[in-house]
Amino acid sequence: MKKIKIYNFISLLIILSVAISAYFFNGILPEEVITHWDINGQADGWGDKSTLVVFIPFLIIGLYILFRFLPKMDPKKENYIKFDSAYHAFRLLIVAFLAIIYFISVYINLGYNLAMTEIMTWLVGVLFIAIGFLIKNVKQNWFMGIRNPWTLSNEEVWRKTHLMAQKVFIVGGVFFLFMPYISPGYVPIIFIFVIVMILLLSVSYSYWLYRKIEKK
Repeated sequence: MKKIKIYNFISLLIILSVAISAYFFNGILPEEVITHWDINGQADGWGDKSTLVVFIPFLIIGLYILFRFLPKMDPKKENYIKFDSAYHAFRLLIVAFLAIIYFISVYINLGYNLAMTEIMTWLVGVLFIAIGFLIKNVKQNWFMGIRNPWTLSNEEVWRKTHLMAQKVFIVGGVFFLFMPYISPGYVPIIFIFVIVMILLLSVSYSYWLYRKIEKK
């Protein structure tokens, strides 16, 4: 039942994205739209409206299809049943994240004023926190989670690394939530710092743990 609800919600987001595209492609959107914003929320990239109203919805649909087939291509496909709920929740999370960005981009290009930098950092913060809550349930596979030679070689290393990664992602997400209240000049530095810390801590911890277990 939970899986069916997730499928229904994903389908609704896809239908909304396609409906918005169909409505605005020949409608009131200008021929040239904003496609990128700098770190201060100022528009610095423009393109044909098809970039916005065609590419992004097709990207969402493409990712949805990809997530349907990844478990079948994974050499460890038997593990997916062990984290079925987390996998489908992650699919919903990614689709929802892209759909919200799409809806906001269309809204701004219709002439409404929104603080894109603040919105994006809040969205990334929520995304990271949600990933943090989901990642601890992910079992060994080749497409999701902290995948490196040490986690994929030892189930205990995988499990403990992802328990640690849960904390790192949640703390990183909280940092992102507070970024809009920091001086704009420091936002890029903090953004890079958080990403690098997530990567370094996850990889270095899994390596250290693997070596520790191997010495026993």
